[in-house]
Amino acid sequence: MQETVAHLGELDAAGRAKAAVLARQITGRREQRQLFEAPPAPVETIAVRVDQVRLERSRRFGDVWMGLTLWQALRLDQLCEELLPPGREAVPWATMVAVQVLARLCEPSSDLDIAEDWYRGTALEDILGLPGVLRWKFQTGDGSDWVVAAPAVAADGTVYVGSDDGNVYAIGPPASGTAGELKWSFPTGNTVRCSPTIGRDGTLYVGADDYNLYALDPRPQGKTGQLKWSFATAGQVETAPAIGPDGTVYVGSFDGSLYAVTPPTSGTSGKRKWSFNTGEWIMSSPAVGADGMVYVGSDDYNVYAFNGTTGSIQWTYKTRSFVRSSPAIGADGTVYVGSYDG
Repeated sequence: MQETVAHLGELDAAGRAKAAVLARQITGRREQRQLFEAPPAPVETIAVRVDQVRLERSRRFGDVWMGLTLWQALRLDQLCEELLPPGREAVPWATMVAVQVLARLCEPSSDLDIAEDWYRGTALEDILGLPGVLRWKFQTGDGSDWVVAAPAVAADGTVYVGSDDGNVYAIGPPASGTAGELKWSFPTGNTVRCSPTIGRDGTLYVGADDYNLYALDPRPQGKTGQLKWSFATAGQVETAPAIGPDGTVYVGSFDGSLYAVTPPTSGTSGKRKWSFNTGEWIMSSPAVGADGMVYVGSDDYNVYAFNGTTGSIQWTYKTRSFVRSSPAIGADGTVYVGSYDG
């Protein structure tokens, strides 16, 4: 026999949800789905190398945003647009006036300091939707040599890049002006059209058209780069090296081979761990999966998957033309790659 002693009311949907959360906090149990409730959508995850996470190009936002908001609230932007109609200039005069006023408001300084220092350190370029502004540049060779491959940027801001003049350069941003500062350069025996790769210890790995893979010390004494070791292939090396979890360096060559190379225990010649010849040029930069698998494309129309430790082929996929793009690996292990077949 049951008898109602007191009626405390009923919980609506929001109240039941809060009660469920409180119950989970008290018991430590995970949420239990209701009967016939659809299962939650799978959560996509991605592996992050925490030791390689860094903050790049931090910029001032708060003061310039507040100043711009005040500028617009006073309708000074509209006044300047009426008094200074746009012409053929890339940046409207009304916008330039706003930048000048904000500079005096946030950090009073000279026009030179605004142009070379203050403006570059703010987020005004993005807030105002302005075209990109040159921060600095660096001239390789005599000006007639091409810079083909993408540079690599170290955690300290050093930029590494190769040139058709045969050198690998380490460049730092200038203290003032727009000319990058040379830290050091390393001469190879031919053009450098390979994007450098930076190892966990800072070692710089880069290939050259003199058929070699180079491992360079990022902090040499003086202005000349210092060789740690090198590895000779039988063809031009224009693909960016990839580094496995155990430090093995994987690189492709125009001789048709993918090489797995380890640093020498002594001397300056890298050791071949294994290699595989595809029969055609390799212009695809290899990619290493979280499980150590190595993926690369070849001009023989195939995409290859190798066991990174043994070099044994795990699978291949044949396209209808050259595979010169670098594979990308999704969170679920799916490999994405482009081909010249379109």
